[in-house]
Order: sequence, then structure tokens, then C-alpha cells
Amino acid sequence: MTWSDVAAAFRTTWENIFRSVEMAVQWGLQHRSLDGIESLGIDELYGSRREKYLTLVYQIDAGTKRLLGIGKKRTLKTLLRFFRWFGPKRSKALRFICSDMWKPYLRVVAKKAAQAIHVLDRFHIASHLSKAIDDVRAKEAKALHARGLQPFLTRTRWLLLKRPENLTPKQEIGLGELLLRSNLRSVRAYLLKEDIQRFWTYVSPYWAGVFLDRWCTRVMRSRLEPMKEVARLLRRHRELILNGFRARGQWGPHLRNSRSTRSTTGRRGPCCRTKRADHTRNSSWRCCSTRRKIGDSRGRLGLAQQPSPSSAPGRRKKL
Repeated sequence: MTWSDVAAAFRTTWENIFRSVEMAVQWGLQHRSLDGIESLGIDELYGSRREKYLTLVYQIDAGTKRLLGIGKKRTLKTLLRFFRWFGPKRSKALRFICSDMWKPYLRVVAKKAAQAIHVLDRFHIASHLSKAIDDVRAKEAKALHARGLQPFLTRTRWLLLKRPENLTPKQEIGLGELLLRSNLRSVRAYLLKEDIQRFWTYVSPYWAGVFLDRWCTRVMRSRLEPMKEVARLLRRHRELILNGFRARGQWGPHLRNSRSTRSTTGRRGPCCRTKRADHTRNSSWRCCSTRRKIGDSRGRLGLAQQPSPSSAPGRRKKL
């Protein structure tokens, strides 16, 4: 329900609902505990046309997932402000941090929590691969159209981007027909994307690194420039990517980042229906009841489900 709907149900005004939520948030800020935090997830969220991006920091310890802070923009100063508020003592106690490849985030984490195992989020790596495949497909489709050839790649975007297990029966048939044309650049890019899925099944950081090195070498010889850009990116962040395998066994949700927790911040309604209001409110870091001041009225706080760990020996199941 939106705050307007709540106001109508209780026969009051939107301003009264806002003040009530703000009181609940203040109560939560005064009674929360920040002790024992060992794992953080750092992510960005598109806020509005005015503010563009927001920086979100979550606690993602096993059994405890909560939003700790929201900051304007996704700059180096934004994340530095959070760590100053968090304090050097708590920062030194961190064991794991998960983020994407955004350079300001990497620099701040290396400076403020160098002892923590810094893991790169698998979601963002997959996102880079998807963008590269779509770029290859779009350019090849235009080239085929310009040469007057049969438009094999028309309406094939989601055939190449979706995971095979998520395809509909009709899409499976279309993908099978497309894969028969192995001379297409888009098909080669798709096969490279599917091949790297085996990377996430490794347990040993050493052998995972060997596989990654070989995969990047193959991509660099593929003559697919968008895919080569991804390979260069993975090579630059090789050690941070392999940290996910080093963290396995010590930290369950290793390559998941706060994407699994972000779903708990909904788009409408009061963020703190209970007295669980774990948001920072320091300088530009605002609790979600005040997020309308930074152009984003979204926010609902809750607990994310803990992913069930795989018990299979050797290679693990795909996350």
C-alpha cells in the first residue's frame, strides 16, 4: 500500500503517516546495535533523474540482512562518508565485503577495510557479458541487413541472453535453429558466455583461476571486440573475482552481494512498519522515511531469505 492508501484507510493525512514513519525510524536508529557486523554488501541503485544513483550499504551476515545506509550519488566521497560514520573499529572487524567493479568502491574498500576479503558480485559480471553479447548481435544484425542477407538474428535477443533453463519451449526451438549457424559471430559469443558458467562451479581458487585464464585467452583470440573488453575487465580484477572462491566455506552468500537483499527495499509504502529501522542518518546518509528529499520515495525494509548452501562435494551447484 502507498502512504496515501494508508492515510485513506485510517482517515488521516499523508503528512501524519509520514511523521509516524519518521518516529518509527528514529526509534529504530536509537535502539539498533551495530556490533558483530562482519560482512557488508555495497551496491548502487538508480534513484531519480535528479540524483541519478544512490549508494546502498547492507549488512549481509548469515541470518542478519539489513540495510545500513543510503547515500547520494555513487562517488568516492559518498562511500568514504559511510565508513567515517561506521567507524575505524567496526571497519577493522569486517571479514567480507562484496561489491561491483565500480572504481570508487574498490578504492574506498582497499583503503578503509584492507583486511577484509573483497568479493566481486557475480551479477555484475554476468551483466557485462550480457551487454557484450547484445552488442555483438546488434552489430551483426545491422551488417546482415546492409548486405541484403536473410535476417537470422531478428527477434533473437532474449534467445541469447536468457539462461537455457529459463527458455520457453518455443524459444528452445528457436535457439536450437540459431545454434546450427555456427559461423555467426553472435553464436560464438553465446557459446563463450555459456562456457564461463562452468567457472562458477569450481571450488579450488587455483583451478578456477586456471579456467578463467584459459577462457580469457580464447576470448582474446575470438575477434569479438565487445567480448574482448569483458576479458580485459576480468583480467584486471582477477584476484577479486577469485576471492569469491577463497571465501567459500567461510561465508555462505559469497558472490550474491546485496542484490538478494535489495528486493527487501520495495517501491512504495512505509519502510518501517515494525520497529526495525536500521538506516544511517548522518549528513547525506538518510533513512528511507526521508528519501523523498533525495528524489526517491521507494523503501520498505525487511529480511531477505538465506540461500541454502550446496552440500555436493567437489564442484558446487550453480548459484
